[in-house]
Amino acid sequence: MASEIHKAVEICKALGGAIHSMGSVPEGLLYATVMSTMSLECFKQCIGLLIKTGLVSKDSSHVLHWTANN
Repeated sequence: MASEIHKAVEICKALGGAIHSMGSVPEGLLYATVMSTMSLECFKQCIGLLIKTGLVSKDSSHVLHWTANN
């Protein structure tokens, strides 16, 4: 269980890092980039967590924006 939690945290950190480095990215493009390594459900959960924590926002066009202070 701890190993699975660690993997989930690392995945969310990696997605957050990618969004941070790009500043903004269409959600579909980001998923297309990682879809061979994770399920859509996992992707949605991680993006949801990043949004809930205030690190990322998503606009009406489904573009993800890094919103946390650098």
